[in-house]
Amino acid sequence: MASSPPVTDESLTRWREQSDALTNEEDELSAFSKFADLEDAMEPIEDKITAMVTEIDQAIQQEVDRMRGK
Repeated sequence: MASSPPVTDESLTRWREQSDALTNEEDELSAFSKFADLEDAMEPIEDKITAMVTEIDQAIQQEVDRMRGK
């Protein structure tokens, strides 16, 4: 059974809409609360993206080092 992707078109659309709505929020406490909710929704994929980018960076550096004879 295939697992669902962590980010879908629907989630991206929802996050954009929530982000856009923050610009119209006049109550600072409410805006901060809504921002925190949005950040919480994105955090799990941020961790995965950070790990993936780190792996890519390490692979590139290993290849650079290999080409330099290190």
